[in-house]
Amino acid sequence: MEETKLSGPEVARKAGVSPKTVNNMVNARHGPRLDHVDAVARVFGLDLWQLIHPGLRSDLWQTGALARLVDLYSDSPPDAQLHILQTAELWHARQQRAG
Repeated sequence: MEETKLSGPEVARKAGVSPKTVNNMVNARHGPRLDHVDAVARVFGLDLWQLIHPGLRSDLWQTGALARLVDLYSDSPPDAQLHILQTAELWHARQQRAG
């Protein structure tokens, strides 16, 4: 919300949920209903999974590349999904070793 300068009540109004629901989400008081999370995500132009993924950097979803990757991964057969995952894990391991 800070990046968009929207207040909690403004997000709630745009999402069609109560301000208390948004406040509970922001403060992680209890597990929100997925339809509420989805409604709030849409206020920010996001898909549900983008909002519930902890620590997701905003630059990853702003370009649309991450959503495209997820779509391509989802549409791929299991052997291709495994190859995509292994490629990402190899790259990550190399980055970790490089410091």
